[in-house]
Amino acid sequence: MRKNLHAVALWGLIFAQAVKADFRHIPVDETPNRPVKPYIKLLGDIDGDGCPDILVASAKSNGAYWYEYPRWTRHPIIESGKFSEQGQLADVDNDGDLDAILPGPNGIYWYENPYGQTYQSNNQQNSRWKSHYIGSDGTNVHDLVVADFDQNGRIDVAARFEKETRKPLTVWFQDAAREWQPLEINNHFGEGLAAGDVDGDGLVDLAVNELWLKNSNQGRSWEAHRFTENMPDQLKVICADLNGDGRSEIIVSPQSRIPDGTIAKIACFFLEAPNKGNWKEIVLAEGAVEVNKVHGLTAGDMDGDGTVDLTTSKRHDARGSIEICIYYNMDGLGQIWKKQVVAESSSHNHVIGDIGCDGDLDILGANWSDEAVPEIWIQE
Repeated sequence: MRKNLHAVALWGLIFAQAVKADFRHIPVDETPNRPVKPYIKLLGDIDGDGCPDILVASAKSNGAYWYEYPRWTRHPIIESGKFSEQGQLADVDNDGDLDAILPGPNGIYWYENPYGQTYQSNNQQNSRWKSHYIGSDGTNVHDLVVADFDQNGRIDVAARFEKETRKPLTVWFQDAAREWQPLEINNHFGEGLAAGDVDGDGLVDLAVNELWLKNSNQGRSWEAHRFTENMPDQLKVICADLNGDGRSEIIVSPQSRIPDGTIAKIACFFLEAPNKGNWKEIVLAEGAVEVNKVHGLTAGDMDGDGTVDLTTSKRHDARGSIEICIYYNMDGLGQIWKKQVVAESSSHNHVIGDIGCDGDLDILGANWSDEAVPEIWIQE
């Protein structure tokens, strides 16, 4: 394995004359019986009307619910139970609608969307979501991603667990009978997980704290390659193509504590020579105060210019300035960035999507405290 980290390009982050978009803040659910500790926030068209709906799941035993666009009418998925950290919306059963994949103390389950393309809010709003077991023993899942890792046309699931558990990264493959076959990828403990085609070979790879795992043999073999070092063992990790070359870059932020000997930074990593393993690093922000507990990190075209931007959010218990930010990809190559502060507020695992159903991307977030309220920032 050959590693070559290019010089950090802090000069590429430009703060002056930042792109400015206006956002309107709207609380989604302030009722007393809303989901408490709303760890999981998801966006997707649940009812098939062409506009994103909101899913929120509680980490404190009062269930998971979806909120119907545009008035955010709340409907139950499951009215009791608690869920940990991260879930996904995906078409698990290939019937054309989005199902919910949620981890909890009894394992990882997927909940079958009962509406299909025939949803009518008048008579179907309380239709039952049937639960199906995927796997795990109930250990707290911290990161959960979905992709067709084995290219059989069915959604698979990968998860990492809270670092204290010392449980290995696990992939569950969905077979033709809709059964789930687990594969443990040993010696990869910690928090932070993303899926993307890192080397551009058409297969979905995985990225963790300092390593990316090459998908070989249709997901049955995962070869580890290093892209950086000295990173905290509790990271937020995402993959996105920031420069349009067809390969996924790896983006990281420190989502919890910063251990001694590790580096606190929000950074993008570019695989410049796939055959040689040469990586270039662009740092957007650094410092134990400025970027600690950046537990929200997403990628999407926030300004509609055709390039992939980044959004970040800090937890409410973070040090320094509490902000929800956009980093605009100014050159379309991920080398020059401009920062905008959307709100002097905090969030945990925020997500982005066209919540206003008007063609631009908005932000859904919430803190992880008992008092937290699901809230959205709509781009005007």
